Amino acid sequence: LLYVAEALALACLGRLEEGAALAAAGYERALISDDAAGWAFFAQARGLVALEQGRLGEAIRWWTEASGLFRVVNHHGPWGWSLLGLTLAHAMQGEVGAADAALSEEANLDHPADFHGVNRHRARAWLAVAKGHPADARAHLECGVDLAGERGEWPMLTTAMHDLARLGHVDAAVAASARLPEGDLGSIAAARAQHVVGLAAGDLAAIGAAADAFGEVGADLLAAEAAFGLAADHRRRGSPREATAWTRKAAE
Repeated sequence: LLYVAEALALACLGRLEEGAALAAAGYERALISDDAAGWAFFAQARGLVALEQGRLGEAIRWWTEASGLFRVVNHHGPWGWSLLGLTLAHAMQGEVGAADAALSEEANLDHPADFHGVNRHRARAWLAVAKGHPADARAHLECGVDLAGERGEWPMLTTAMHDLARLGHVDAAVAASARLPEGDLGSIAAARAQHVVGLAAGDLAAIGAAADAFGEVGADLLAAEAAFGLAADHRRRGSPREATAWTRKAAE
């Protein structure tokens, strides 16, 4: 399971291609060696990497598999973590019923190691968005930021911070960014922070650099979101050529 932890760590650092390769190799080894625990945990890891890559359908496929495997052995901790992943991915696709069902199932599971408390707040936030309750989403994400700060879970803090910005709460994202420590938190965290700074300042060059950085690490959904937003900003500022260029880039 050390390889599972390594794959997850690589994903959190933005080394998505490496994390995906390690998780895929571990998954295949687990199947060949009839390692049921490895099978389930690597499926879970593949779900997380897919979510970071913006491949929501693929993430749902892996987390569905993982949650089913953990359900069979009644392993509440990772079963619940997989259900939170399912909630996130379904909610981001606007699939309220499936997201609601996964979150409700997770709420009935107890486990002393709450490693994914921040993701629980994120899952509630994105489900609130899917249901049309943006104010509730902000409150959930701010709770996630607080929890991540208390625990020193800095990659998760940057994720919740960036979720706030993605949902239009840039002021709250800036406030959250003030809690981050100095130092290198990885390439995807740096891109998230740069995106927040650019949005807050209305700095189109910084937003463009963040969009490119997301693309470079393979966070395709974040890259497309940033590019579409930048295209809209250029259009509002009377730069149709730049708007068209960023629209095309977002669609790539």
